[in-house]
Amino acid sequence: MKIIKIAHLYYDIMNLYGESGNILALTEALKRQGARYSVSNVTKGDKIDFSKFDIFYIGCGTDANQMLVLKDILRYKTEIKKIFKKKVFIATGNSYELFGKKINDVEALGCLDFESKTVRNRIVKEQVYKTYILDKLKNFEEQIDIDSYQIPRGEAIPAFFQIVNSHPELFYLGTRVECYSTSGISRYFTVTYTDTPEEIRRQRREFEIAADRAAAQADSSMSDVEKALVVHDYLVQLCEYDKERYDNKSVPDISHSTYGASVNKIAVCDGYGKAYKY
Repeated sequence: MKIIKIAHLYYDIMNLYGESGNILALTEALKRQGARYSVSNVTKGDKIDFSKFDIFYIGCGTDANQMLVLKDILRYKTEIKKIFKKKVFIATGNSYELFGKKINDVEALGCLDFESKTVRNRIVKEQVYKTYILDKLKNFEEQIDIDSYQIPRGEAIPAFFQIVNSHPELFYLGTRVECYSTSGISRYFTVTYTDTPEEIRRQRREFEIAADRAAAQADSSMSDVEKALVVHDYLVQLCEYDKERYDNKSVPDISHSTYGASVNKIAVCDGYGKAYKY
């Protein structure tokens, strides 16, 4: 049986969001199909023979690391263009820009007919801003001043929910979030919460206990995939699908949350998904 050879390109540089998890998912899918595979980690300065691999995976990185990788991978521009349509390339985040014609007027690989330009720095990478927002939400602030960050109107709300959606433990955030702007710049958010601070603190303690109980299903002797599966199976057995209220179109917000799935033990799909993600 043929061995499917996977190259994880720039595994240590283009790894902004834990890209090794995608490799685990890919290899697990191959394993379940009975396929044989191998994974080779390659990075800046390594000699890469692109003809020897079947699948190439490259993850997301900071803008600075993207430029480091671009300079290195351009050594293989001719070779990559020859095989680009014959092999499988999987690129996440900003790594796909490497395969266009240019990135901010800098020559790229030219496998695809597009150019990339950075209009402004991505909010998602501004760790100070992210920490600031999380701190305000964890302290139940109803008005969050963002004037000093000078975020253009129209970008603040998507960036806000990008942060919130990455933190399922914020299950107590209300459904109404508004952003007020003047002169094209976002000034502050107004935020609602599902209950009083005292009640939410009690719910958070319950949630942390439930989360610890789920995590305890795995142990250090297990592989990463085995840990993922055992926690998955635990949540499936623990949590009942909120079908009756789903059918009646009366699903409460709590059933869309980590708290609904892990503490109330009843939720719909996104509630389960958030609990598993946490």
